[in-house]
Parts: sequence; C-alpha cells; structure tokens
Amino acid sequence: MYFPHTSWKRLTRSLGFKRRTEERADRYSQITDRIRSLRAARIMEIGTHEGSTALRMIKAAQEKNATVLFAGFDLFEDMTAELYERDPSARHRAPSLEKVRRKLAPTGADIRLFRGSSCETVPAARRELPMMDIVFIDGSHLLADIEADWRNIQPYLHERSVVFFDDYWRDGWNGDFSVGCTSLVDRLAASGTHRVEVLPITKKLPRPWGTLSIQIAAVSRR
Repeated sequence: MYFPHTSWKRLTRSLGFKRRTEERADRYSQITDRIRSLRAARIMEIGTHEGSTALRMIKAAQEKNATVLFAGFDLFEDMTAELYERDPSARHRAPSLEKVRRKLAPTGADIRLFRGSSCETVPAARRELPMMDIVFIDGSHLLADIEADWRNIQPYLHERSVVFFDDYWRDGWNGDFSVGCTSLVDRLAASGTHRVEVLPITKKLPRPWGTLSIQIAAVSRR
C-alpha cells in the first residue's frame, strides 16, 4: 500500500498507532530498556529537574510491574544564582517540587520527591525509602558532588542494583575532569570491584572550545 502524499507521522496517527516516548533512540532510552529487562520497580533519580526522564522511567517500570516506587531528588525552588554559577553545565530554570509532583502523579506510581541538596536529602531519606533497583545520578555536574552522591546511595543498593551516571565526557569539560562523572567512573572500572559499561548512544553538543560528547555509564557490583 502506497500513500504518496501522506507523511509517515500523519499516516500512523490516522491508523491509530501511537509512538511510545521510550522508543526514541536517545541516550535515556538505554536506561528505560534496562528498566524493562531487569523488571525494575524501585527507581531513584538524583537530579529530577522537570521530571521528563522520571516520567519515562516510571512508565517503563509499569510495563513490567503492578506497583512502582519513584524517589526524586533535586534542589527544585532552592536553586540559587550562586549554585548555578558553580556548575558550568547547570540548567538555569528551576521548577517547583509541586509542579513536578503534578506532572508525575497521573502515572499512579508511588511518588516521593525531596527538595534540597542531595548531599543532605539522600542520606536523610534512608529512613523512609527501601533499597533501589535503579539509581540515576544526574544532578550536580561537579565531581565532588557526584562522588558524594555515589557514597550516599550505597545503603540503597542491593546485589543486582544498577547505577546510571549521566554526563560521562571522555574528554572532560574542555579537558577539565573536575566536572562530570568521567573520573569517578574510570576509577570504578579500574578498581575491578564494579562492572562498568559506557553506553554507546552519544549526544554531541557544540561548545566554545569544540564538541562535548555526552554518554551514560552503567555501574553495578561484580
């Protein structure tokens, strides 16, 4: 059957097909694919921001589980101009916690959102949160903060947990490895105590010095 004057998008809509968000071949689809394959039901995200990636992860988990728990950590409205200036890759818009809650609530998942510095909120939340199947670290881009997040999530990890780090930059931030997760991930890979996989889908962004190549790294215990 041939439709010479009909766009593919218009045709699929007219036939009742709807493309799932998770089917986009971007770097986050690698996380949602892993959520499905692991049948993960408990997800933590550090750096929830507007909740778009959270929504995708929750929906992927709901394909395999009747109940899903999502714990999201961010500064939300506590973001300040000073904190923004410290982080070279920070996003300047800071949505409110309640706005993100309203975005995620229609999923029906158990949504727990925590406002403030993850260095404080992640350890404090251990009193009410269970161990996690998936942890996605995508908050501060400062290496010291990422290392703190890594330390603070350890009590949440069981033997099959997988931790994803966004912002793996092979060449650093214009050669600077004090930002991004690259230095930490490479150390974990060299330690032999963890299984480390740098996932293949790469986003390339133009920067004043050239091109920033962004990947996600997956880390789990051996």
